[in-house]
Amino acid sequence: MGSVSYLKTGIEFAHISIFELVVGSALSRGTVNSEGELIDVISEWLQVPVPLGEIEQAAQRLAARGYIADGTAPLAELALTEKGTDGVTRSYHATIRMLDRGLNLLRASMLVNIINGKGESDA
Repeated sequence: MGSVSYLKTGIEFAHISIFELVVGSALSRGTVNSEGELIDVISEWLQVPVPLGEIEQAAQRLAARGYIADGTAPLAELALTEKGTDGVTRSYHATIRMLDRGLNLLRASMLVNIINGKGESDA
C-alpha cells in the first residue's frame, strides 16, 4: 500500500503517482467500455503508448489503497470508490493549483473547455 499523509486538519492525503492519477481519472470518466479504450485514452493523454500491464499495476495499487472497490474485476469495469473519487479529485485540484502557482488565474472549468477544444468564448 502507498504511503498516506495526514494534514493538521486530519484530512488523509494519499501519495499517488502522476500515472496513478491518470489511471484513476480515466476510470472515473465512466465512458471506457474496454481495455483497448482505456489504453487508448491513457496513451492519448500521455502522448506515449502505454502497455496494459502498466495500467493493471497502477489499478492494483489504487485498489490496495481502497480507491477501487474490486481490483479483480475486468479493468474496463473498475470504478473508483468514494475514497478514490475524493483522493483523485484532491490530487487533480492540487495539480491545477501548482500549475497556477497560487495566482488563482486557472479555473478547472476553463481547463476542461480547453481540453474539450472550446475557447473561453464558447464556454
